[in-house]
Amino acid sequence: MAILFTIPTRPAFASNGLPAAGAKLYFYETGTTTPEDVYTTPELTTAHSNPVVADSAGRFAPIYLRQRRYRSLRRVGSGLGQCRHSGHMGGPSL
Repeated sequence: MAILFTIPTRPAFASNGLPAAGAKLYFYETGTTTPEDVYTTPELTTAHSNPVVADSAGRFAPIYLRQRRYRSLRRVGSGLGQCRHSGHMGGPSL
């Protein structure tokens, strides 16, 4: 089973307040810098690129997680506006 990842701040915005086209969301094994796969569908059959890249409006496509803990890092532009989110747990959808 998969769970749909909810991005804590959506869409991504740059420091000037405009949508952050091309913002990047990276996923790692918790406590490491080892990239972790995330998926485009709840069946977990097609992996996203890592990082997942925001569209021109700063929005990310749906991201599905396996049942495990993840750490994510969002980068806007040249690294400004970094947001770290730890402890995401993939699991059954409600």
